[in-house]
Amino acid sequence: MEEYRTFDYGPVNLPVRLLFSHFLAFMRDKFETPEFFCWPGAWMAGTRVSEHGSVLFNRHAAPFIDKQDDDGIFPRLYPDRDEQFVEDTFYSFYAANITYDMTNQWITRFGRFTYDYRWFSQSGSHDEIKGFADRHFEQAYGVEPDTVDLV
Repeated sequence: MEEYRTFDYGPVNLPVRLLFSHFLAFMRDKFETPEFFCWPGAWMAGTRVSEHGSVLFNRHAAPFIDKQDDDGIFPRLYPDRDEQFVEDTFYSFYAANITYDMTNQWITRFGRFTYDYRWFSQSGSHDEIKGFADRHFEQAYGVEPDTVDLV
């Protein structure tokens, strides 16, 4: 939960630890204020609106978001967390997910790797996205993806 508080996650099993820590924080707040989570709309409008409701709502918003005019994914910045930690966690989280996808391709597909990661960055070129994916795959397995065949 210290990692959750600071958004400074270590590299081992980061996606699982990030999601589980957010789940634990959500369950803790749900236990402490069940009335809010039973009907958040009723607690965020009219006479019941409060700063506490806003804090709860924002605390449990998605850590990574998209934008209305862009299909990429972006880190959501938190006023109480270091921006660099949030960005580092964002890139590490998606690096792990891309590595998991490439691992799945390595095990289950024939031919070359496909780099269908346009969802990750709308502004990055194919070569930049491929370089990002290849670098993290090589860190995990010690081999460059272009030197292996999918059999």
